[in-house]
Amino acid sequence: MMAMTGFDSYGYALAADPAAVPHFLAGLADALSFDASGIPALEASVAADPGFPLAHAFLGRQQFIHGQRASGRAAMKRALTLNAASTKREASTVRLLDLAMEDREAALVGALEHLENWPCDVIVFSLLIGPFGLFSSSGRRDWREVSLALMEHYRSALPADDWWFVSNLSFSQAEAGQSAQALETGQYALALKETGLAVHSISHAQLELGMKDEGLRFAHNWLAGSGGNSDMRHHINWHAAVFEFDLKTGDAGHLHRHFADRMSAAVCDPMPLSTFSDNASFLWRMALRGIVPPPETVAETLAYMDRHFAFSGFAFADLHRIAITALDGGVDRKDALARDLRRQCEQEGTETGQLLVTLCDAFFAFAEGRYRAATALLAPALDGAVLLGGSNPQRRLVADTFEAANARLSNG
Repeated sequence: MMAMTGFDSYGYALAADPAAVPHFLAGLADALSFDASGIPALEASVAADPGFPLAHAFLGRQQFIHGQRASGRAAMKRALTLNAASTKREASTVRLLDLAMEDREAALVGALEHLENWPCDVIVFSLLIGPFGLFSSSGRRDWREVSLALMEHYRSALPADDWWFVSNLSFSQAEAGQSAQALETGQYALALKETGLAVHSISHAQLELGMKDEGLRFAHNWLAGSGGNSDMRHHINWHAAVFEFDLKTGDAGHLHRHFADRMSAAVCDPMPLSTFSDNASFLWRMALRGIVPPPETVAETLAYMDRHFAFSGFAFADLHRIAITALDGGVDRKDALARDLRRQCEQEGTETGQLLVTLCDAFFAFAEGRYRAATALLAPALDGAVLLGGSNPQRRLVADTFEAANARLSNG
């Protein structure tokens, strides 16, 4: 085992050359803040110490979730071959980062065991929580409450002024129905360190609290200032759009420009899952407002989906695959997706799989003007939307579609 030559911000030893440690910590901070991918700093870390397994593994993780799947798998493979040089904690973290790519259920169990020994390992902690964490895709309806309970359980183990933990605590509080407390916690997190993560938690609480005007101003002020260089800007632009949709402001021209100038992958593409889901959701919400999305934006989003999410099995992405495919209207594409989701449901036999089949039929019915069929399908599915992961405002797409279908029935 390599001599321990450095420590992370929580006092855990790092088996790495001293020259690699500052780059690794910088990359980790960037990634956890969601202001940047951290990939350049992590590449510098492995360049300074090619034998640093944890840096290779976390680099692989960041490359993988940022759409560089082949590079990510190669970096992870390299980390596993070097893992004997790791400390016991690092070796466990490397294995869990690898497992999270392939077997999220096993990774969840392993991550919980890991935290019992190393509760301040924020890399592993970050795998569990948040809108796309292991809990969110666990198939549990109470995953939001479980996430908050985990954070409260380990709260005393981390520093009270830990910006990463406090920011995530705010998000978990909002998701679990403690929105007023979430806003206060998020404001404290932002005072500790201005990050896209903290800004997102505050904006999320504002959405939950119905603070439409205040939330819109907050989003615009941040985007016009330091947020203009943050990777979180794409998603906060989506938040701003949701506030506008809720306020029923902005005509078709405004919405078209918002997408073209702020949402299009051609102008802002921080991470495939965020880019795709935000854009598909935005365009579907336009349709719910009775505004036809420009065909070129639908085609662009479909092409992006084909590059990054041409597969079923990730429920949150599948919801947005359904929405954008419904807008396309192409019979062959719609039939292929419906078959794929049914096949996935039959193979897995899960409640989430059946929910996605139902949502596919419902969204397609709405897009085709069959509003009575859409409401009949959606009414019993509303409570199950939590199984899709993501956040409350993101999953609200299901309820909003139900309400829009009912409104159109009422209006004749």
